[in-house]
Amino acid sequence: MKAKYIELKAVPNLTSKEAIEGLSATLYNLSRPETIKDPKDVAKYLFAAVPHPTIDGDYVLQVDEDFVIEKHTAAVATEILTFVDKLAQVDKTEITSYIDNNTTISVSALLALMKDEISSYSM
Repeated sequence: MKAKYIELKAVPNLTSKEAIEGLSATLYNLSRPETIKDPKDVAKYLFAAVPHPTIDGDYVLQVDEDFVIEKHTAAVATEILTFVDKLAQVDKTEITSYIDNNTTISVSALLALMKDEISSYSM
């Protein structure tokens, strides 16, 4: 596992933890959309939200850069746009096109498309 820590730039109306958990849930939903989940499912997130190493009260997402998401046919690509709200429309279109046009989603490729809205680093 090649671990990387992802920090989101400010997401309107969400705390750092809510935004990070929301992004992780959205990534999880690419493989297991809400429309097919069983009410008894306990998993909600793809990756762990962990306390920021230097900013008290903030959170980062610990991701495995080598992870590949097997996209479900019912996945909704536009859900991820909540977390990259400030990107130019052309960049948002590139992200949703990448998700829509692939059956597997490389986490590292997806994060590269989100580069202007995230900071990433290794610890």
